[in-house]
Amino acid sequence: VNDVAQTMIEAALKIYNSLKLSFFSAQTTTMLGMLMMFENRLDEAEEKFDFALQSSPQKQLDADIFNQFALLKLAQKEEQSALKYAQKAFKLHRCLNNERGEAFSQQLIGHFKLNADAPEKAVSAANSAAKLYFKQQNFSAYAEAMYLQARALCKLQKFSQAEKILRTILAESQKESLNFHIANVYSLLGLIYLHFHNLKRAKVLFKQSLHLEQNHERCAGLALDYTNLALIESLSGNSDTADENLKLALEYAQKTENAELIALIKNKDFSQ
Repeated sequence: VNDVAQTMIEAALKIYNSLKLSFFSAQTTTMLGMLMMFENRLDEAEEKFDFALQSSPQKQLDADIFNQFALLKLAQKEEQSALKYAQKAFKLHRCLNNERGEAFSQQLIGHFKLNADAPEKAVSAANSAAKLYFKQQNFSAYAEAMYLQARALCKLQKFSQAEKILRTILAESQKESLNFHIANVYSLLGLIYLHFHNLKRAKVLFKQSLHLEQNHERCAGLALDYTNLALIESLSGNSDTADENLKLALEYAQKTENAELIALIKNKDFSQ
């Protein structure tokens, strides 16, 4: 509930400013910037991060702000700038022996390297982050980093290694309560089996993902799962069912208001 969150954060910030508690003021200003970033108010978020960085009294807080700047620059589609901020954060966290921040920086670097089509470096960074998260017993973040590593391994066509990692995440989810969306694991496993033309197994996995996405009302995930199921039905010779699934995919994509996702699904034509 973003409007309530903003009211509470601003109230806290007012108190910290009145007490001249510069660390908490800078930290809370960063939190306000994060909220604005989530709402796609990117210019306002950048102003808050700039102000927080200028008023920050501690290097560890600087490093945390650098990580948030990296996420902001990613949202602004400035990949190189995002990577530089993540690398600055990583170096500073390492100097301060702050493994929590170091792990997050490594995870961000892994994302950027994967987006920059450097999957080998993405695997290395994600693996380093996963080890640090596991050491900290932060199992949700561990699952995120492992999933990133699996995606990079798929890019390298190392599917058996990727599947092993994904199975590890599923096993961990049975032992620990994770904030990580397990639907992502089933979906990527489905893509691996689809790559090897094992349509029956892939279909089961996409349906498992679909069930979890429905439980959490994740429209983007539902759109992609229905698209993949449409492809399977088309490859199986079931054109009517394929069309039905593709129609559902588009309906869920339109709920996201994500123009790129909508265009991607609109351009799908499995009849050829």
